[in-house]
Amino acid sequence: MNASLVCLAVLVSAGPAADVRTVYRPSPMFEAAVRGQSPGQTYSGEYEELPPLGAPGAAGPTYAAPAQPGPTFPSIDSFNPFSSPGPMSYDPFLGAPPAAVPNSGYAPYGIHGPQPYKLGWRSLYDVGYIPEESIEGTPAELEIFEFDAEWRYTQPTEWGWLFSMAKEFRLRSYGEAGSTIPFPDEVFHLGWDFELSTPANAPWSFELGFSPSLNTDFEDNSTSDAWNWDGRGIAFYRTSPQLTWVGGVVYWDRVRDRLLPYAGVIWTPNDIYEFRLIFPEGRISKFLGTPWGVATWFYARGEFHVEAYEFEDSGFKDKYEISDWRVLLGFRSENGPGISTFIEGGWIFDRQIEFLNRTVAGTDNFDVSSGFIVRGGLRY
Repeated sequence: MNASLVCLAVLVSAGPAADVRTVYRPSPMFEAAVRGQSPGQTYSGEYEELPPLGAPGAAGPTYAAPAQPGPTFPSIDSFNPFSSPGPMSYDPFLGAPPAAVPNSGYAPYGIHGPQPYKLGWRSLYDVGYIPEESIEGTPAELEIFEFDAEWRYTQPTEWGWLFSMAKEFRLRSYGEAGSTIPFPDEVFHLGWDFELSTPANAPWSFELGFSPSLNTDFEDNSTSDAWNWDGRGIAFYRTSPQLTWVGGVVYWDRVRDRLLPYAGVIWTPNDIYEFRLIFPEGRISKFLGTPWGVATWFYARGEFHVEAYEFEDSGFKDKYEISDWRVLLGFRSENGPGISTFIEGGWIFDRQIEFLNRTVAGTDNFDVSSGFIVRGGLRY
């Protein structure tokens, strides 16, 4: 099947431009959604947090534009993590409000400021490249090109929780040099993610998610093995403005099904650093300031990554999974109201490819050598 036609069809089906109405979480929490093909590609996302654009006034936060370029940071000690901010009637990321907001007991702090739930549509586009590395035990080599897209719609429920639903599209294109191992040229992921979460305006907050997806090369008719059924349940407990504990489980439906802990701690010691020490994906960030008027962060992150697809070769169907560990360094920036970009590069290792049925002649599990990976993306 022509990959460009599939990409065009999915892009045409994307949702409308983002709605600017916003509800805010009163603390910088770790991106909780682990779903689809990879723990590192989630709506709560790796790079979606928006920086604070103002400081609180005498009657509460005013979000007035700072006199000098770049964000200003109020004292973290002035924040009451257990007060309820409630929804705001305007989007502070679009500029200063017409008047000061009455005191709600809420003030932004930390390197990410208020972390929002953007109501309405939100889009994500990522690309990645892994150069050729040898398939161990053979003279063959394997390279991978990645493209990911997501369109998510979020809305509040009548009882105050938030519900979101996302359409997902992913393409994996493989280049093989000298390989005699049956392997697809291209595979696709068409997924849907459903998430129900509580606003983080109390010590405890929770998230539940379910992510069915079709993962196949679209050669002939797909079987039930092409479907992955992922889920998650996560709880957050904040003991102070600086410290949040995270605990839960995630289920990944792959060749080898995995029930993994989703646990760790988020520590924000000051306005410059943030430590998100979470398994299966964590990150340490440092705010670098606003060079050329653009808020910029440097970060290091690591993750355990698994994805799986069904494919056909010589009339036989089989399913394979690729698992690996990744350590990356990168920069991300806030380039405008609601717009975020990133670029990162690093090392990918312990790369294993396993097959489900081995019904395709000559298939067997194999490893791929460690190598370099580079990724970049846009959120808005």
